Amino acid sequence: MELARLCLGMLLAVTAPVNIPFLSIRRGWASFTTFILAAYSAFAVLDFTKSLFLCIAATVLSFAIVTRAHGKTWKPSPSWELGLILRRAPRPPFGALGIIALMATASFFLRGSRVFSETERVLVDNRIAVVVITALLAIFSTNDIVLTIVRPYVRVLDASDDKVSALAPSGIYLGWIERALVFAFVASSQADAAALTIAAKSLVRLPEVQRDQEIFGEYVIVGTLASSLAATLLAVAGRLALGISPL
Repeated sequence: MELARLCLGMLLAVTAPVNIPFLSIRRGWASFTTFILAAYSAFAVLDFTKSLFLCIAATVLSFAIVTRAHGKTWKPSPSWELGLILRRAPRPPFGALGIIALMATASFFLRGSRVFSETERVLVDNRIAVVVITALLAIFSTNDIVLTIVRPYVRVLDASDDKVSALAPSGIYLGWIERALVFAFVASSQADAAALTIAAKSLVRLPEVQRDQEIFGEYVIVGTLASSLAATLLAVAGRLALGISPL
């Protein structure tokens, strides 16, 4: 269990920032996120020195990968390209997140050491960590894989009437929600509910598919299948890491 937490956590720490458009175009924030994720994975398993070394190594590697995604040396990554598009999209609800943070801080001061001990228990629990890490891997770290698979269709749509710029923000957020739901249902042995999630997303995209049946329909089908498969595989991997049956 500890080895699964460490290995999957380091994989998440290195791959997640470059797969999140908001972070892939901001190397400072990407490095900070990598360090936090690596610390969550390592400090509960290893001693301080080894954990710190792994955190620094993961941060350096993540910084190099994000720099590569900027296209200075290699071809830009799909998430980096989407990050430029999403600069024109509505910002995430940072205000709501700030309110949640304030509520959490107030709860800590009101409850005192009890909140601290419960938080520490959750942070060091390996079973919770494996579930959280595999869920984040499924939602975020598979982003570039899915985008690479659908990139040929995106280029055709972009060349036609610039649909990509309009669809990119909603498309990437829908993909996150879809993978989160599929992961949750498969991880909890509810494969039928996961199938309903896929069908629901298809209904959401139905108006666009009807307007451009040939290209956009293929884009939706291929993207949905790739996204669902990635979430399913990681849900199965998480179940195996917890020592339970795959399905």
